[in-house]
Amino acid sequence: MTRNREWAHFAIVGALLALAAAACGAPGSSSPAADGAGPVDAATTVDASNSLALADTGCANLPVAGACMPDCATMTTDQCKASFCCTQLGKCAMDSGACVADSQSDCTASKNCATWGLCQLAGGSCIAAADADCASATACPSQGLCHAEGGKCVATAAGCAASTNCQQSGPCSKVGDLCGVASNADCAKSQACAQHGQCSLAGGNCAAMTTADCAGAKDCSTGGLCHTDGGSGQCFAVSNADCLASSACAALGHCSFFNLDGFASGGRCGALTDGDCANSLACKNEGACSASAKYHTCAKTPNGGGDTWSSAD
Repeated sequence: MTRNREWAHFAIVGALLALAAAACGAPGSSSPAADGAGPVDAATTVDASNSLALADTGCANLPVAGACMPDCATMTTDQCKASFCCTQLGKCAMDSGACVADSQSDCTASKNCATWGLCQLAGGSCIAAADADCASATACPSQGLCHAEGGKCVATAAGCAASTNCQQSGPCSKVGDLCGVASNADCAKSQACAQHGQCSLAGGNCAAMTTADCAGAKDCSTGGLCHTDGGSGQCFAVSNADCLASSACAALGHCSFFNLDGFASGGRCGALTDGDCANSLACKNEGACSASAKYHTCAKTPNGGGDTWSSAD
């Protein structure tokens, strides 16, 4: 199932921003957006190495230097120009103690313009004013956000279907303002389905939910990962037969099944005995004929690791 580890990171950063806002006397803060999560807003972090932007803001002595909104305290124009607000948001001028956008060229040069299409000056901020702004941003081909609406770039059906994310992991349908996975058909189009068996819609993501999902995947033919427990959303090997039928057995000597810690219902294929390695291409071509108990692969010396083959390709 698609991993969402970054959300834990966002939560931690959000907590740091709340602490920073209190230290700076700001009324509040919000979590920053990262690539793939939407355009960065005014409440965000500033480069910890930027001493000019941090000077006189009360933020430099926080436990995590730089975890402070650069427009949360009185700043000079030079400080705004040197801050994250300028490079990311195009807010390079100071007005009433806050960094604001007052130049079209600053909006055009900002990272939010290049990534999210927020390229046009409007009311002290940079916004997406036309579809052309979105079309020139990386979020259009990567995430399908190709239409300007409400000052930002939002998804279109055509943009989602043509996006890199659709090809890779299945968010091929317009779901609100973003692209998402709406059906098994979305998943079936993806590289994650072809490679890893993540061909079924589950909880808004693509996952390996059936044996058929796994059996048709490249990971099955190359690595013996031909079965699923239906709950983890991943494919596993369950017997030596899976491993013996895989190309990794012939190429790498990964002919034996072993359990994975934490996955009672499945495992992977590896080289557990010298016999696994003896007939492999790794042994014949590279002299990797000894099974490494530590790495479950074939090595030139017993328990070796650095001299092993690492792929069947």
